[in-house]
Amino acid sequence: MNDALAPVLITGATGNVGREVVAALQRLGLPCVAAGIRPAGIKVRLGANIETRALDLSEPRTYDEAVRGMRGLFLLRPPAISDVARTLNVLCDRAIAAGVAHITFLSVDGAERQSWVPHHAVEQHLSARGVSATLLRAGFFAQNLGDAYRRDIREDDRLYVPAGNGRRQARGEDCRCKHIGAAPGGAPSNKSGPPPSPPLHGFAGSGELALF
Repeated sequence: MNDALAPVLITGATGNVGREVVAALQRLGLPCVAAGIRPAGIKVRLGANIETRALDLSEPRTYDEAVRGMRGLFLLRPPAISDVARTLNVLCDRAIAAGVAHITFLSVDGAERQSWVPHHAVEQHLSARGVSATLLRAGFFAQNLGDAYRRDIREDDRLYVPAGNGRRQARGEDCRCKHIGAAPGGAPSNKSGPPPSPPLHGFAGSGELALF
């Protein structure tokens, strides 16, 4: 298969972010594969024409078949996974071994400074492996107000976050991918300014970004 025509594997494809990545790639006519524990359920939510692969991020035995033949990987960390050394980092290794040329990781704001968040370990692992990668250090998604925090707002008129007695600033960001595309050679670009040097690219805030 021509590498340029090989698909991108999307984890979390039925979630707020993943489904937007799938939709954006489809609008551009770029092949993608939606990965999840129940492929049949993915087709119910995203449409019968979507190509799927079975992937359980908590089960490394599902990794090899999921990444086979892919040119890119969109990776996010489910809240239930904290041991990324035995899961997400292993998936990255298997993807690289299978020939995946670029990995886009949905990280969190400040992960480069906060070594205690699991995302930090994934970022460090990608850097150590030297693979071409994009780190999306996202803040608080506005969509969270309509699902994850909906009950708290409706019943208690408050947002609960693990901040102890400290204060937490909430900056709403839209998780919809309005500017997503393919950059030459699979390298990401930030059209709002000069891109950092490869192979590792960080991105936070608004702007036009090519992920694959």
